[in-house]
Amino acid sequence: MERIAIFGPNPVLTVTVEGHQNAPDDIHLHAGGQGVWVTRMAGEMGAHPVLCGFVGGETGAVVESLLARLPGEQRLVRTAATSGCYVIDRRSGTRELVSQAVSSPPTRHEVDDLFSVTCAAALDSEVLVVCNPYPGETLPLAVYGDLVADAESNGTQALVDLSSPRLDSALQGRPSIVKINDGSARRIRLTVALGGL
Repeated sequence: MERIAIFGPNPVLTVTVEGHQNAPDDIHLHAGGQGVWVTRMAGEMGAHPVLCGFVGGETGAVVESLLARLPGEQRLVRTAATSGCYVIDRRSGTRELVSQAVSSPPTRHEVDDLFSVTCAAALDSEVLVVCNPYPGETLPLAVYGDLVADAESNGTQALVDLSSPRLDSALQGRPSIVKINDGSARRIRLTVALGGL
């Protein structure tokens, strides 16, 4: 079974309220976030995912228990900040955001711990997938390029699925695979045309 390390720094708690005619509401709790989604898909495809991320506070405790149900394993770093959460109401048939709380940026030591945990997981994996944090500006930009460079220099292919400016940093590490959206593709083509990268 192929091992895939996943840098998914901010798993969040998602709470969804759904209504039914003549029946009580259903309330669903899930772990969410880009890294969680990648972990779930990797497991569905038969890989052994290793999710590396932060958890903290009351919501982090719930997220951690939900992550334990995912395939593979989790290597989680505890933070002083509480993990993020959002509540969606779908009783009207559309998604309505009721409330949202995002995690505060981690401390330098917490970032260093997650970097170390991720590098160790990548050393034992064929692929490292690098995902966005939530919110986007919570981690130093150098983390992305350094993670990619470390993985690639040790024989692990890095796949990045990031938005700018995190993508710009990751590209400095020379990843094997880059997944980008249309806006990022246009910006990269322009940069290359102007003699960059």
